[in-house]
Amino acid sequence: MSSPLGKTLLYDGTAEQFKNGELLFHSFATFVQFSSIEGNTLRAPEGQHDDKATGFALAVAGRAEALRAARGSG
Repeated sequence: MSSPLGKTLLYDGTAEQFKNGELLFHSFATFVQFSSIEGNTLRAPEGQHDDKATGFALAVAGRAEALRAARGSG
């Protein structure tokens, strides 16, 4: 997920789930990092961290995949 396309898909999927009301932030630090992600680079601004935001987005992607798999096998 470190390629430009992978990051685009990762963050777009997370944003879509927020838009649909499927997600909430429970960590202010994660919210701040996620909010600081720059749209043109999909990275935190120079000198800032994005590890919490990336970890959150990866967890969201994993959750979405697990839900898709559960729906497909039921």
